[in-house]
Amino acid sequence: MRKQAGFTLIEVLIALVIAAISLAALSRTMGMTTHNQALLEEKVVATWVAQNALLQQQISGQQNSDRQQIEMLGREWQVSQKIEPTQLPEFKKLSIEVRQIVNREVQDKTSSRLVSVVGADGI
Repeated sequence: MRKQAGFTLIEVLIALVIAAISLAALSRTMGMTTHNQALLEEKVVATWVAQNALLQQQISGQQNSDRQQIEMLGREWQVSQKIEPTQLPEFKKLSIEVRQIVNREVQDKTSSRLVSVVGADGI
């Protein structure tokens, strides 16, 4: 009997199973990376929206409406502002929360939260 060169059927099947498992793991990793990238982008843009709201508050010197809708980078955002007193009467605590609006519904999770201390007159 002559010895033949090549792979047996079992060796080919084992190689295919290993390749399938590796490709499935790679696909899952790429999906998670894409999802994390989208979340990071959302948080960065929401932080920009919150910083803009803080600057508008400091420039105007008065409290804007409690909730307002803003469009930035093709997305809709709901900005909620709350001013609370502090132990020092000349300072107040300004809390800004930003939530993304998707399909005309405000999302439950907060995309960004910014807290700052402002003067009692808003500046």
